[in-house]
Amino acid sequence: MSIDFAVMEKADNVYVEPVDFGWSDLGTWGSLYENSPKNMSANVTQKCNVMAYNSSGNIFMAPDHKLVVVSGLNDFIVADADDVLLICPKGQEQEIKQMVNDVSQRFDDRYM
Repeated sequence: MSIDFAVMEKADNVYVEPVDFGWSDLGTWGSLYENSPKNMSANVTQKCNVMAYNSSGNIFMAPDHKLVVVSGLNDFIVADADDVLLICPKGQEQEIKQMVNDVSQRFDDRYM
């Protein structure tokens, strides 16, 4: 149950102060990119080593032991987890949910 229903609606001693916490919903690849440190080529690396040539604006996520080597890749999501490798333009991140559904239908839960 969310806090607004569980607590806030029942309380009569609640006060509100407007503030800016710089909050962003990190539930999307775009917000992860915006809120992560970037290297000189505006690439974000999460948990992996990356050698990127002529590549910028990408998100790279792979296991700690994995080395990712790319050339000429711009504004992509490259995510390697277990038995799945995702390579998708950042501009199409909304389509990832459909891709996950398609994988689930075709391979049952083998890759989920």
